[in-house]
Amino acid sequence: MSQQPVWQARLIAVVAAVVAAVLVWLATDVLLDLDVRTPAVGGQPGGPLGVGMVIGSAAVAALLGWGLLALLEKTARARTTWTAIAVVFTVLSLAGPFLGEDASTSSRVSLLAMHLAVAAVYIPLTRRTTSDRVAVG
Repeated sequence: MSQQPVWQARLIAVVAAVVAAVLVWLATDVLLDLDVRTPAVGGQPGGPLGVGMVIGSAAVAALLGWGLLALLEKTARARTTWTAIAVVFTVLSLAGPFLGEDASTSSRVSLLAMHLAVAAVYIPLTRRTTSDRVAVG
């Protein structure tokens, strides 16, 4: 049995992260009918959070993580460094739902859950695609 290519495992991690975010959105916005909205920021009013925004945001975050890992793999301790950065990024992203002025508590909780779902799926799946060995070449 051959081992799965790294790019394929990372693509699966991206898709899984997007699916996790969409599942939280479906549970909160659709099933619980919480009317999840983006917070108002910088004088711009918040609006309804559609599935397209959920997919796009999760995909962009995951793809940026993939790009960072690809850069770090040229250094020593890439796995450890990437994991630390990913966790810090996740913690910082949790402030996002609280930056707006008019988001409801249910919207904030839903947004937090989406951020945590993406991180909980993406970080471990991606972390296992690399090691702390220095690339030769």
